[in-house]
Amino acid sequence: MDVLAQEGVDGSAFIWVHADAEPDSGLRREAGRRGAWIELDGVDPSSPQRHIGIIDELLHAELINQVLISQDAGWYSVGEPRGGSPRSYEKLLTGFVPALADSGIGQAVVQRLLKGNPGRALEPKIRTV
Repeated sequence: MDVLAQEGVDGSAFIWVHADAEPDSGLRREAGRRGAWIELDGVDPSSPQRHIGIIDELLHAELINQVLISQDAGWYSVGEPRGGSPRSYEKLLTGFVPALADSGIGQAVVQRLLKGNPGRALEPKIRTV
């Protein structure tokens, strides 16, 4: 983030993919405060609590506007012949989103995660400070 700022690039030009893999939640919050997009990959309805916990943490840190979610690859598994077996792409919507709702995260936040934030993150524009 320091290098981006030194080069005159706004933090919103950076999407931190797999930010959910970072064990230090403080680093996620700091990057979000500096404008970076915090992308949570690999959301899966079979184990939603880890991702829901991170979303809840970022919501309470008032950084929900910086969060992106993804179920990640639809099929590729390193080391498996031909990349493994395909995984269905609808699980984000049919499994994870209902788990979000069941956790008490409101519909407005879900819409922000699925529609509002991706639209803003991917909007073509020059992002300078």
